[in-house]
Amino acid sequence: MKILVVSVALNISGSATGVLIGNLIDVLHQKKCDVNCVTVKNDLYDPDVSEYKGAKVYHANYVISI
Repeated sequence: MKILVVSVALNISGSATGVLIGNLIDVLHQKKCDVNCVTVKNDLYDPDVSEYKGAKVYHANYVISI
């Protein structure tokens, strides 16, 4: 099964939502699910694609705060 997680809080900053999503990604990987994520960039120079807990993360060209 393929899962797409969409969240503005998906990062490794330690937010409660980010931690919960990270735990969810771990459980989904144990169930043999392919997990990808979409989030926004914290800075315009952030990478377009990264990895978080084994899931590929796509970063949208939008910054929440300047």
